[in-house]
Amino acid sequence: MSQRQSVDRARIEQFLKTLGERFRRSGRIYLVGGTTLVFEGLREQTLDIDIVIEVSAMDHSDLIQTVRELKDTLSINVEEASPGDFIPLPSGYENRHTFVERFGMLDVLHFDLYSTALSKIERGRMQDFEDVLALLRAGQIARITRRLVLILIALVTTISYSQTSNLDDVAILSHMRSLVRRDSALQIQACKALEKNKNLGVVPALVEVMRFAKLPAACERTLVRLTGKNFSDDWPAWMEWLGRQEFEPHPAYAQFKQELFGSIDPDFARFLNPPAPRTIRLDEIVWGGVKKDGIPALDNPKMLKADEAKYLDDDDDIFGVAIDGEHHAYPLRILNWHEMLNTVIGGKPVTLTYCTLCGAAVLYDPTFAGTTYMFGSSGLLYRSNKLMYDRQTQSLWSSLYGEPVMGELVGKGIKLERLYVVRTSWKAWWQLHPETLVLDVQTGFGRDYRPGAAYKEYFESSDTMFPVAWRDKRLKAKDWIYGVIAGDSAKAYPLKHLKKSPVVNDRFAGGNLVLVADAEQLTVRVYQRRRIIFVKQITPEILQDKNGEAWRITEAALENQRDGSRLLRRSGHLAYWFGWYAFFPKTAVWKKE
Repeated sequence: MSQRQSVDRARIEQFLKTLGERFRRSGRIYLVGGTTLVFEGLREQTLDIDIVIEVSAMDHSDLIQTVRELKDTLSINVEEASPGDFIPLPSGYENRHTFVERFGMLDVLHFDLYSTALSKIERGRMQDFEDVLALLRAGQIARITRRLVLILIALVTTISYSQTSNLDDVAILSHMRSLVRRDSALQIQACKALEKNKNLGVVPALVEVMRFAKLPAACERTLVRLTGKNFSDDWPAWMEWLGRQEFEPHPAYAQFKQELFGSIDPDFARFLNPPAPRTIRLDEIVWGGVKKDGIPALDNPKMLKADEAKYLDDDDDIFGVAIDGEHHAYPLRILNWHEMLNTVIGGKPVTLTYCTLCGAAVLYDPTFAGTTYMFGSSGLLYRSNKLMYDRQTQSLWSSLYGEPVMGELVGKGIKLERLYVVRTSWKAWWQLHPETLVLDVQTGFGRDYRPGAAYKEYFESSDTMFPVAWRDKRLKAKDWIYGVIAGDSAKAYPLKHLKKSPVVNDRFAGGNLVLVADAEQLTVRVYQRRRIIFVKQITPEILQDKNGEAWRITEAALENQRDGSRLLRRSGHLAYWFGWYAFFPKTAVWKKE
């Protein structure tokens, strides 16, 4: 093997280009220390290419192997090295990385230059001091004097820098990181230190780790002594207890969670950026078991005429949507695999988000203030409900609230308009709307779209898949309800009650409405009714009021057969009771008097 040579900018670029060609998966590479200075022309060469790797845990070993092969092929030395190996990283460092270039599917960035400068001062070699001065001269870091550099060198063990984290917070973060190392001695040491701190705010980190790693018994005892509760190693039980508490997580928890989830998927680290504004609790965000877009959205999918959809059976469940006279049917056997739809119906952009875990399908107008957002599935959950994200800003959104909950769009007054969607059988929908279009089974994705291929056991079980902290015993967890929202008010209509009362005249949030249901098919539509009292559904298309007037049931309105007057439809959606109650704990529940 030939002796490895020093590297200049050309050789660094050669390494990055070849790495991008050979490793065809997404991730980030951060250039560190002397590598950054050489790349920016502040030094001629360096001995090693120092990098920080940020890819999913699943891809990490493959990337390391590729790097090892390139070290031999290109006769260069490549090392994983971070300023964090020498100093506690300053707060906000993750927001100061600077983008360099994309090589293949790898984004290359310079690691935060303030961290680089401080770590070089800590290491204390003459070349390090010269590098810091080079960064200062080039304006790459804030202007400080040589004298201040010398002061920093002299006081390196007690550096007090405007953006450096409190030492206690740094120590806590270090102990949190030790929890995920597969070294029981380190884990026990960390747990003892966290317990000694006597801060309940460290509990979310301990509970978080419990899902991903087996903690020693000593750490379980730490949880017991801190909380006064004993759920052993039962992660769901701890999560349900934690969700009902009101204490704030320790300040170090946000960065720890970002790092932990970023090891699963680098995109999670971008979603969970600690400084990002948010309206939901960070400790209630959990991993859904897939990466970002692991459940791929359907974007403007191909549609068929009804008589071309030979793959469908009469009793297949579909979501039916009608806008401006155009009707679409989306079979659940397909949407169970995708859970997100971005398309155009009747000339109008729409987004259908479907959470299989909580049973809720909500149709939104994705256009707000002139921007039409495109959505995907983040791979993260909040209270057992999917968090979607918009592709424009990578902000996380609640699929039940229709608003951003973490990211740059939070606080900008954005709330999407709810449209109406119905769940019914293919036969019933086709009979009502013979001109309907239906989703083509050839979606371009390799999925098993046979009935029951996805989530069959979950749908048939009374159990939830993820922890549910917010429960209410008025109904069973997975009882079906139809939910209606008006401003800050919410009301749930249990389908087991709608079986006995398929036509319901109700007053809610100051308005009169009527629900028309086929509870066996999980089919519910809700309309305004003014002061009209409806008594029965004569046919699938006709509703009768107490005066004997016939009203035609359409997807947009109830239409009086005599004078053509209309009662407009209102939005609402199905959900499992646990999923609805978790987001609307003050909900009213309808029951026939």
